[in-house]
Amino acid sequence: MRSLNTHTWAPTAFWDAARGQYGIVYSANNGADVLMVNYTSDFRTVGAQQVCFSPGFPVLDGDVVVDGSTFYLQEPRHRAAVRRPLVHRRGEQLHRYVRHANHLGRLDAYPFDPHADQLWRMVPGLASSSGVSFESVNYPGRFLRHADYEIRLDANDGTATFCADATFTRVAGLADAAWSSFRSHNVPDRYLRHLNYTLRIDPISTATERSDATFRVVS
Repeated sequence: MRSLNTHTWAPTAFWDAARGQYGIVYSANNGADVLMVNYTSDFRTVGAQQVCFSPGFPVLDGDVVVDGSTFYLQEPRHRAAVRRPLVHRRGEQLHRYVRHANHLGRLDAYPFDPHADQLWRMVPGLASSSGVSFESVNYPGRFLRHADYEIRLDANDGTATFCADATFTRVAGLADAAWSSFRSHNVPDRYLRHLNYTLRIDPISTATERSDATFRVVS
């Protein structure tokens, strides 16, 4: 699959519809740690290796998530999803990410499987284009919404109630203005925050609550 005298670690495959081929991504070393890709139609013969990602720091175990015609590279060593909005809490839990698990919103330390549970498409708000909504990348059509103040991942049923529950107003971070907080569209005295790593909307008053309600959006 490659001509380099080096390792081939953690291979993973994805479908490239434009090429009509599968891409095989793996970590290797060509003088520096990189992710490489080979393309194949049958997994028996492959094209020449190509550098897929050369960040200038040690890189291992990359994966590619396909969303329509767009490809997102996940590299867990540096805990970032390339080109994908991601919500990241401020404070002492700097490596915890907003993800869904069993259809509930959570804040968990990365890495976890499946890693795409923490990838979101931040779109104009379903109830108001001045707000935002969070659509799951690996469950398209499902959005974070509040129900009894808890955050769930549910399918958009098209109702006004759902659209309002799934819409948030993005404001300057309550604990750090360089970051972001998200105020509920239809319960505007409550903000998205975590409590014991579960996501919910609550009124915010204390310094701890402000920190729990402050996030960084990473692309």
